[in-house]
Amino acid sequence: MLAGGGSRRLRRAGLGCAPGSYRPSSGRGIATLYRRFPTREDLIAASFERTMTAYADAVDEALSAESAWTGFCGYVERVCAMQAADCGLRDVLTLTFPRAGAFEAQRLRAYEGFSELVRRARPRGPCGRILYLKI
Repeated sequence: MLAGGGSRRLRRAGLGCAPGSYRPSSGRGIATLYRRFPTREDLIAASFERTMTAYADAVDEALSAESAWTGFCGYVERVCAMQAADCGLRDVLTLTFPRAGAFEAQRLRAYEGFSELVRRARPRGPCGRILYLKI
């Protein structure tokens, strides 16, 4: 994958790493990387698209749990582990990428699923009275 080197750098160092530090893993030069991803946002969205899909899949799995509270707790554990392992993901989750349709679709799927998960878990969990989703 052309974004591979840039993707690895973003995951290790977070989104604050300098664009000049991205290195394509395909053996191509940095100019090829910039031709394929004309903006930093394009590179970021491409680098995290699979991860965002996994994030949205985690919500779907949590929603299918037998108990809403168990699903919620499992989801929180899973996404905390994902964020702890990936510095860039923590940053990406607070941003939007309007030009990256597939990425934004997965981000929206994850958000809407999480909203539903919170709605289901509130009346069933020990923290139900204090569990709110604030936009």
